[in-house]
Amino acid sequence: MLQFSQNGYVWLSAGRDPARRAHRVGQVTRWNTCPLGWIFVFMLVLSDFGKYQVAYLYLFGIIFVE
Repeated sequence: MLQFSQNGYVWLSAGRDPARRAHRVGQVTRWNTCPLGWIFVFMLVLSDFGKYQVAYLYLFGIIFVE
C-alpha cells in the first residue's frame, strides 16, 4: 500500500511488522527514514512506460520501511 505522509513523501507500507522486514532486507535498512522524493524524479523518466510504473514503485519501494 502506498501511503502519502503529510510532508508530501510517499512511503510504502511494510506490513504489520516493519522491524521483521527491516531485519530481512539487511543493510538497506539504513535508508528506512530516507524520504522518497527522488523516486518521483525517477518515475517522471519512466512516465512513457506507464504499465511498468507500478512494477518500478514495487521494486524500488519495498526496500523502504515506513
